[in-house]
Amino acid sequence: MHLSEFKWEPENEAADWIWIPSGSGGGQWVGSSSCILHDKNHMFGSQLRVLDKYYETKLLGFFTTILGVRHGPNIEDYCKLWCSWEASLHHPTVLQCSAFWEFIAKHWNAKMEKLLLGCVSKLPVQKNNEILLSNKQDVFIPDDLLQKDLFDKCSESSDEAIFIWYPSTSNPALSRANLNKIYTSIGVRTISEAVEKDESFTAEGTNIREVDPGSLVLKDGLLRIVLAFLCDTSLATSSAERHCIVKNLCNLQVLELDEPISVSYKLSLTTGKNLIVKASKMFCWEKDNAKLFVQSIDGSKRKRGSIRFATFFADVISQGLLFEMSDQIAALSELIRLGCLLDFEEDAVEFLLKTKNLQLFAEDEDDINLLEGLGINEGLTLHLLILPSIHPRRSCDRGSPWLLRREDQEGEIPRWERGEKNPLAEDIHQAVNHLSEELYSKDVHFLMELIQPYDVVSPMNRHQVDDVIAI
Repeated sequence: MHLSEFKWEPENEAADWIWIPSGSGGGQWVGSSSCILHDKNHMFGSQLRVLDKYYETKLLGFFTTILGVRHGPNIEDYCKLWCSWEASLHHPTVLQCSAFWEFIAKHWNAKMEKLLLGCVSKLPVQKNNEILLSNKQDVFIPDDLLQKDLFDKCSESSDEAIFIWYPSTSNPALSRANLNKIYTSIGVRTISEAVEKDESFTAEGTNIREVDPGSLVLKDGLLRIVLAFLCDTSLATSSAERHCIVKNLCNLQVLELDEPISVSYKLSLTTGKNLIVKASKMFCWEKDNAKLFVQSIDGSKRKRGSIRFATFFADVISQGLLFEMSDQIAALSELIRLGCLLDFEEDAVEFLLKTKNLQLFAEDEDDINLLEGLGINEGLTLHLLILPSIHPRRSCDRGSPWLLRREDQEGEIPRWERGEKNPLAEDIHQAVNHLSEELYSKDVHFLMELIQPYDVVSPMNRHQVDDVIAI
């Protein structure tokens, strides 16, 4: 008190000028660098001298202005504290852990990032309502909640806690978004990038039944959603590119099987332990064979109103179509999911596309309308496939070549001998009459010419083609 009143200043600030009394009546002289004025969360008592425990408030200003004592711990102090927790296997309390990361979040900068990268090797996870510090390589950000749910169930039986801890607080500094930015900067991986995904599938030894593609993948509403999405000007896809993508959908053979279709996820830990979980996915698209396998389920559960069905269906279709545009998969999947829940009903799909500011270009609309026209006869199922150009008279700026396949209601393709009428040719004649106002006259004539050469059809199985029409 006397030194403060007379504005005393030390000759050597580095000397031990601060007296820390002990309970036995003695004490110890310490330097200002080992002291702080306050420790509001009571975490630094073992490594720093907290002066507000020993001196009155009116004297604390003297210590900071004359002797340079810090008001509170700095980033180096926090790093030392965390390292001591790691070394001692200390289990920090929720209050301690929250206080530590709140300080980090409020003072986050490039210097702090560099310091944490050098000193933090373990990070907090929560297990049985207790916070543990676990190897940084074995801690993950739960960016995929479905995977998190699977591994949480696995952790209950394996006694492993793998997901990073988050505080339950409304403090904006400790928001998940803010903490995820920090965690990512110091090397924490997301669960989705850390897992090894195994979608291998075999249909051998299972009961397989073919399903009409028109009941699942060749829905008018689905084709409209896919084409409208690809017409988004931000994607800058040409008509040929759009049709090439849709070709993968239209070429699919749909097969139903009784065995469950699943995907497995493996997480390898530094302890040498592997966590493996499995989940149902209901669909499997074999791109090389152009086959879509569908897990057989009860009819009541297979309604498109089922969110699980819609989700798995949307995921497999968007991933199968946009394998070269991976950054767009999530957006298309969301559209297809909504369309599926609406059963791809025409008016609902049209409204959905408008809300997303999406529309078909004229050439895509013409192609969709042509398909609708060709399917006007009741009982006729036409399977649309997009092929490379096959006729020299095809106008390159008038859409893509379309291949059409007819199946009768029983699923058998009839055989027509020379001289007999081809029912498909008659259907096409009727379709052209309906569409002639919408097509260029040269294309109408070309379409009519094409009908006659294919009136005679050789024996085919149900996967072969009846007629080829270039539009």
